[in-house]
Amino acid sequence: MSDDMRREIDDLKARTVRYEADARALFESVESMTKMLRRVVVTTTQTGADLAELKTYVREKLVTKNEFDRRMDGFAGRIDDFRLHMAQQKERLDDLESKSKDS
Repeated sequence: MSDDMRREIDDLKARTVRYEADARALFESVESMTKMLRRVVVTTTQTGADLAELKTYVREKLVTKNEFDRRMDGFAGRIDDFRLHMAQQKERLDDLESKSKDS
């Protein structure tokens, strides 16, 4: 074998060793990324489930501003009715007291 062929073979061996090392490093990087992505998938899945629960809660328990205003208007109306009723009761009591004093 000639010296030129030996140099080419040695050069080829050196390149093969470098490519092998690069391939190992690349494989380790891919493995590391795969582990990280698994954690991301788990976290995203859990977050998605939490958001779905929150969305359900908001739909079931909370009301829109218009709904709240409508309910509060009804409540305020009941309060006004109660106050009117109490004022009428007070007038009746005052009338009864004044009649009983007059008797």
